[in-house]
Amino acid sequence: GSMVTVECIDQGTPMDQAALARAFDSLSAEGTLRERASLGMAAMKRLADTCDGRVQAVALADGNAISISLPLVASSASSQHGGVLLWHRQAIYRAMLAVAFQDSRHAVVSIGSAADMSAALARGGRGQVLVLEQADWCEPVLEQARAAIRDGVLSGVVVLADGPAPESKEPRVAWADKDGRLEHLLSLVQRMGAASGT
Repeated sequence: GSMVTVECIDQGTPMDQAALARAFDSLSAEGTLRERASLGMAAMKRLADTCDGRVQAVALADGNAISISLPLVASSASSQHGGVLLWHRQAIYRAMLAVAFQDSRHAVVSIGSAADMSAALARGGRGQVLVLEQADWCEPVLEQARAAIRDGVLSGVVVLADGPAPESKEPRVAWADKDGRLEHLLSLVQRMGAASGT
């Protein structure tokens, strides 16, 4: 089918063959959330793989060309697990978590405000899981999440705590230590989604 390609050309040092071979390597699930950083190219490859697209890295005489090609209508963008609404203020963590959730077969929608959350809830399916930072877990967001849980749009919420995760006082709300193991966060999200049948 028809594809659209976006290419970025830099004027940096051309990558050698070893760097080109690893350019799109996926991230390991090992380590804490803060230990996992560089992931732009891996996220790009994951997006292409999810949509039956392709990525390419080419060393030029005076730089590098990176491209992603995606079908105009994705034919295999369905996911095995339910959706994740991901609200994180720091772009690098948001991108890293998006890759981790996508690698676990979750559809991911990145949001950055209460308005984004409202729009995502309005157009999303049922049984989604909201993942957000403790700093964004305030009364208006709590009320909106409660209503979405009642309506079946959200199956639950995972709050990323700034320190050790406190016990939750809200039903269908779990807390995870932001600096904790990634596997624990993925497990919490999976359990939340499974509880709603997604």
